[in-house]
Amino acid sequence: MERAEPDQARRSGVVAALLGAFVPGLGHGFLGRWRMAVAMAAPLLLLGGVSVFALRMRSVDLLTILVRPGTLQVILLVNAVIVVWRIVAVADPYRISQGNHNLLRLLAVAVLCAVVAAPHLVVARYTLDAARLIDDVFVTEGEEPRRPAAIVTATEPGPIATADEQIITIPDPASVAHVYTPESRRNAIFRAGLGDPDAVAHSVEYRVHPAADAEVRIDENTEDIERITILLAGGDGGPGRSGQRTDSIMVATFDTVTGKAAAFGIPRNMTHVPLPAEWSTAFVDLEKRLTPWSERKNWTDDNEDGAPDQFVSCECFPDQLNALYPFTRKWFDT
Repeated sequence: MERAEPDQARRSGVVAALLGAFVPGLGHGFLGRWRMAVAMAAPLLLLGGVSVFALRMRSVDLLTILVRPGTLQVILLVNAVIVVWRIVAVADPYRISQGNHNLLRLLAVAVLCAVVAAPHLVVARYTLDAARLIDDVFVTEGEEPRRPAAIVTATEPGPIATADEQIITIPDPASVAHVYTPESRRNAIFRAGLGDPDAVAHSVEYRVHPAADAEVRIDENTEDIERITILLAGGDGGPGRSGQRTDSIMVATFDTVTGKAAAFGIPRNMTHVPLPAEWSTAFVDLEKRLTPWSERKNWTDDNEDGAPDQFVSCECFPDQLNALYPFTRKWFDT
């Protein structure tokens, strides 16, 4: 069995524990237990290799792996092993040290163990929350999503009937005109004779205030609706704008039983976002146009089927995600 030098073994166990909290194995090295120090530090190389591999992956590919339930279970297991490893790296140097051991020093080492374990408990909590969120919000391929009792769009007040003959009363809004007054030179687009004509023409905003006694009545049979999930997309369209992209994309979900709610944002500049099987070829033409010319100039069509022999679709939306809405805003499900 490995022996430490007498003067090293008598070094402070609390200091050794503190060093082990910063870098696993450093506390054992402080006490002269070099074999144990190398063994405790070895997992750092594995973690470093995994981190480098993950950083070299495309963000979409990495995200696709991370949101899988199996991956989240592995993260929980690995996180638990790391907690044990880090606690041993703190407590074991104190145990094998030959310095003065008393209750105060033991409490100090216990606090160090709690400090190194705390971040991993947070990771475990967020991983469990992510697993529950993915399970509740997203639908497994082949599974029918639970749909709300009614989806209604109306532009005029009054009673209307949904597809399943549910009656919903839309309140009569009271419109109050409010004239927009530019507060700085940055809003010159709204100034007559200076700004964009469309912007000047729409400089009057209308604010809708529902009547105080208005009643909105929807189907009362909501026992089967345990969760409502809403996609929130904020566009940049408006006067003086030639298009409208959804630069703000969020998913909000509500548990109708517990009342808990959660929301998460989707980066607008994500590219090559995977699509469901039924839409996998919807953007093939766009994908071809976005292919760099250095690749397209070498395309051939030897079998004369109208498609480049070298082209393989990513079955995704090849542009930035915020451009998906302009491409699909005129699509209709008939």
